[in-house]
Amino acid sequence: MVEYLAGAARYTTGNLVFGANLSSVNYRPGVNSLFTNTATFDTAGLVATWQATPAWFFGASYSYTRERAANGIGNPARYHQLSLEQTYALSKRTTLYVLEAYQRAGGLTLGKAGIGNPVNAVAVVGDSQNGTPSSNGSQSVMMFGIRHIF
Repeated sequence: MVEYLAGAARYTTGNLVFGANLSSVNYRPGVNSLFTNTATFDTAGLVATWQATPAWFFGASYSYTRERAANGIGNPARYHQLSLEQTYALSKRTTLYVLEAYQRAGGLTLGKAGIGNPVNAVAVVGDSQNGTPSSNGSQSVMMFGIRHIF
């Protein structure tokens, strides 16, 4: 069972937008769970964007996530992530973009064996890298693309 509480705020002034968000997610163990206590992850984030010209758009964000101590882990997982975006509009419907992200993980989390077998937390940047976690505590990702709106 998953329970979550989240909130966000945004402030716009001219071509600048600033935002902040907070969330808390509780994972409660089920019948087939590898953990016995509720695992809670708290996240705080900041974001800023700038529409520099009609063609150029820039964005930056930072988030910090920490797991609360549970399931016998005294040094729970924590994650720092920095993301950047640069976008150039070729036309109203077509843009080129570059996205960069870096995540640093620390602490311990449950491994596949469950309770009593904590492992070092590893970095996994966003959904695009869901199947490829880092083999250590840090991961960098860079993506280039063309976006066309039909």
